[in-house]
Amino acid sequence: MHLTLLLMAETQPRAPKTYIGWTEDLEVELLREVSRIEPFAADHGDLLQRWKLVASVLSDHEPKLKYCGAREHVDAMLKEFKQDDKVQQLSSGTDEDVTEKVQLLQDLVMRMDEVASSKKGKRVKESEKTE
Repeated sequence: MHLTLLLMAETQPRAPKTYIGWTEDLEVELLREVSRIEPFAADHGDLLQRWKLVASVLSDHEPKLKYCGAREHVDAMLKEFKQDDKVQQLSSGTDEDVTEKVQLLQDLVMRMDEVASSKKGKRVKESEKTE
């Protein structure tokens, strides 16, 4: 009997995961919070807490935004932005409409590069001290 219940539980369809309908306004709000909180600049132990803080600020939306969904969507937007930016640079003579979202993505990419080079510089200095 226990085996039958276990098998029945495994074959029951699971409830579908909640889907976030990403609108332009929600994406801009997410990018503003990421720019303000800077989870990418967090130390190793603080990264998860910062992403949770980003998600909690946006928690008034339905369905409720989880930190991993926020992080994954920011990563996807950055990836798409970088690809589009390369195409834009290759095409000559065309002007891009700079929306708030595009501006936030540009600022975020620049800030992430600054943080990455700063962290790299710290590691180099620390390795020189140990030698």
